[in-house]
Amino acid sequence: MGVARGRSCLLVLLASGAGALHAPLYRPARRAHPVAIERALEQLVAQWPTFVPQDASSSKCVCGSGGTYAECCKPFHDGALKPESATRVLQTRYSAFAYRLPLHLMRTTHWSNPEYSDDLVEWAQRQNRNMFDQYNFLRIEPGAEEAGSTPDEAFITFRVVLAHIETMAELAFTERSRFVRDGEEWFYAGGEMLQE
Repeated sequence: MGVARGRSCLLVLLASGAGALHAPLYRPARRAHPVAIERALEQLVAQWPTFVPQDASSSKCVCGSGGTYAECCKPFHDGALKPESATRVLQTRYSAFAYRLPLHLMRTTHWSNPEYSDDLVEWAQRQNRNMFDQYNFLRIEPGAEEAGSTPDEAFITFRVVLAHIETMAELAFTERSRFVRDGEEWFYAGGEMLQE
């Protein structure tokens, strides 16, 4: 999901909640990060606010699936499940932005994405500065998955509508995103903003 400030936004958001903080960052074809760095990252992110529903079992998930957060995106945010399709990556990343969960966005960003960084702490701090704290996430309108040049590539064009928390003025943007599969898991590889 990309947005203003000239950057592609559905790139990186951090995850929150006890389960999410213990889910290791997973990066195919990259070296594992030392445990000390993972712990430092978890401690850093634990200090930041989130907007996760307090009652996940009765709150509808903001991704628009119709299910509750507990049965929809939460298992992905907690690291218990990995996205099995480009559509699922898009849904879980949108809800991670809405709930302010940067670790999930980092876990679902492919290493080929320009936003990806091996310096996890710096990356997390950068993401924390670029959150959409002044907006409520109203809805996402995803298009159908489009096949890429290989079975491991897909594209989705989607529209996101936000509302400013004070003025309630709506902001909408459309992005065409590229997703790639590494093994059994799909990742966000980048996006291009489209004219509304």
